[in-house]
Amino acid sequence: MKGVRLLATVALLTFGFSSGLSAAGAIDDKQGTVAETRQAYMRGDIFALRFVGRVANVSTDPSHWRFNGEVQSLATGEVVGTLTHQLTCLGTVSLPCPVVDVVDTFQFADGALVSRAKETIAADPGHPGFALIGIHPDGKSIVEATGTMAGRTGRAQMSGHHDGRELPGYATFDDFWLIELNPK
Repeated sequence: MKGVRLLATVALLTFGFSSGLSAAGAIDDKQGTVAETRQAYMRGDIFALRFVGRVANVSTDPSHWRFNGEVQSLATGEVVGTLTHQLTCLGTVSLPCPVVDVVDTFQFADGALVSRAKETIAADPGHPGFALIGIHPDGKSIVEATGTMAGRTGRAQMSGHHDGRELPGYATFDDFWLIELNPK
């Protein structure tokens, strides 16, 4: 449990600094983002998640990959929902490619969030067959919200490390997600 909390803290500090959040957890009025505070987390304005494991590509289209798996709360380590991670290359380059259009659907017990953004993929020079992954939208990426989150907007960011040695059949994910919903 201490390890999970440490990972959550590291992820929030890492994403926080890249997204304009202050280390103190205050709202950054210049960027209009929701700050990580215990109250924001408890209200459901902030989600810190991990998507990890070996996952099958369930798409039969070679130009479009789709992976479905469980997401864990970084705060508790418990499975809190599922993620469908769909990616398509931008332009005429086939998969794998350095920048992809991604649609990520997070399904929770009380609703769903859909995010659309660009994902950057860079070969990890220290680990052949692995890639350093990032989704860091400039603005809002949440394009749909249902259930208790209906009507909410915000941004979903991710930093990860993927083992692509079994692609296109399987990928092994180790992704840290920070979802910031704009205030109600």
